[in-house]
Amino acid sequence: MSTQPRIARALRSLLTALITGSGIALAGASPCAANLLSNPSFDAVGPAGSPTTNPTAAPGGAGLSAADAWGLFHNSAPATTYTELMPTTLPGTPGRMIYVETDRDRNGLVNVFDSFNAGPASAYAWVWVLPRSGTASMGTGNGGNTGFNASTVGTGQWEFLQASNGVSPANEFILYSDGGPAAFMADEAGVVAIQHADPDRVPVEYSNWQDERSIPGGGAHGAPDPGQVLYTQPIDTAADSWPIDVIDHAPGIEDGNEPDEQIDALASGQDFGFDPLVDDQLPLLVSLGLDLGTAPPADPVAVWREEPGSGLTDVEYFQTDLDATDADPDRRSMEDLDALDLWGPLYPDADARFYSLWRDFDFSVLVDVGGTRMGYVPTTTVHAALLALGFNGSVDEVDVDALMVKDTGPALDAWDIGDELLISIRRAANFDGGEIVHIFHNPVGAVLRPPRFLRHGGHVWDTAFSVAGAFGVDSENVDALEATLVQADLDTDQDGIGDERDNCPDWWNADQSDLDGNGRGDACECGDQDGNGTVNIADLLAINRVIFEREQASPLCDTDEDGLCNVSDVLGANARIFGAPAFCARYPSR
Repeated sequence: MSTQPRIARALRSLLTALITGSGIALAGASPCAANLLSNPSFDAVGPAGSPTTNPTAAPGGAGLSAADAWGLFHNSAPATTYTELMPTTLPGTPGRMIYVETDRDRNGLVNVFDSFNAGPASAYAWVWVLPRSGTASMGTGNGGNTGFNASTVGTGQWEFLQASNGVSPANEFILYSDGGPAAFMADEAGVVAIQHADPDRVPVEYSNWQDERSIPGGGAHGAPDPGQVLYTQPIDTAADSWPIDVIDHAPGIEDGNEPDEQIDALASGQDFGFDPLVDDQLPLLVSLGLDLGTAPPADPVAVWREEPGSGLTDVEYFQTDLDATDADPDRRSMEDLDALDLWGPLYPDADARFYSLWRDFDFSVLVDVGGTRMGYVPTTTVHAALLALGFNGSVDEVDVDALMVKDTGPALDAWDIGDELLISIRRAANFDGGEIVHIFHNPVGAVLRPPRFLRHGGHVWDTAFSVAGAFGVDSENVDALEATLVQADLDTDQDGIGDERDNCPDWWNADQSDLDGNGRGDACECGDQDGNGTVNIADLLAINRVIFEREQASPLCDTDEDGLCNVSDVLGANARIFGAPAFCARYPSR
């Protein structure tokens, strides 16, 4: 993370008041699919009009930009910042963009979407920036503690910045000059919350290698119909039944266009897990089915999870025998899972519309538009990307076997500017089937983003990576891939206990000892000067002694988080006895 500009809370309150005073309400935390920013495309003009010029004599000056809901803040002064709304030049995007020019470091735009110390614990942010001079950096975080999480690298071309929040919770988004004066355009910004959830209760769509539920009009129940997709919401291993629908994304058998109707990859097109996944911020789910022509695996694991960063791979996520003994004919187990999409519809009519069939011909990726199959990404496009990464096979050998899609529009059924894919192909030529490739549709005039192998879990998903060795299976083939918004527990103190379950999250205490049973661990019981696990009258006497014999002070003597042990802490410990909160370095206020 870059330097974190610190701003007084009173000054930040001034900025918030300026924005809310203009009739723009602070947005509260909302579901993961919702953009938390107001006016993210800079189309609405602010109450100060456009353009605006904001001079500031001293650091901490706040003002209004030309865009509604976007404030200005000066960390450096004296300074002047100019903003103007103008027709956007971002390819494929209608409406306006904002132009920002500032003559000092760490000055620029702020969008406040929740109050200080509130908002989602985890969030992901993005913005398109065209730098004319200097460097622009973005960040998401908690008021004045917000720092920079991503920066531009050049000038004269549109660059896509994206990153998770470096400071928690997230309640504001900043886009500042970084390192000196800067001039830049910005468009299409966003922040989404990343939420924790129970992995056994998430919506899921999936397809097996040989599906055994017929589609309407497709024959008797139980007849193989590999073109179907099974939809459940949610998976719950403790439930006696679950709803299930049958969708035929590939009507007809050998209809003259695609000779085989087996769906072997499935994706929704607007998955907000896509960007955090490729940035190694979310867990990766993979199905590791055996290569074509071999027997189904004896291992009951249908989907595995790889944690971000650490690369913890040996995690069973779903099992094939979820319903193997259930008598309900509408419940089918996950057996040799071949396609997967979690979380169901993020938008109406947009869930799991993208898919690939076994054996790619003209198109490697297709899209279902109102029940009509349309080509989305030509096989030649995928082949060209693979060639750039060293693939030595022909276009006829390309068979996309796992898929995620980021369809950014403007047309949600066309492969166009800004769209992205994550794919894996069936084993062919010098690729073993375990590679995961990130493919971009680059805007004309933007910084070129060549295809690349996915970097996740502390390694690169290329041919050199042993899938079999990492997951303990006997296949290299990635049959399905997906991100999950179910994050691994944050463990700030690295004691093996996730913060949400840790009774002392900022200080290592693996034993979770809590002698007085008040929910706060003994290791961070602020005010417990005598170290007996509870704050009582004896601690008042002990703290009083420390005032005269300071060498006896313990880390828990402090009760008001000022780093000292003095008379105020006697008062704080006394209040703690009667249930008031107390804070110190081991248990800071949040």
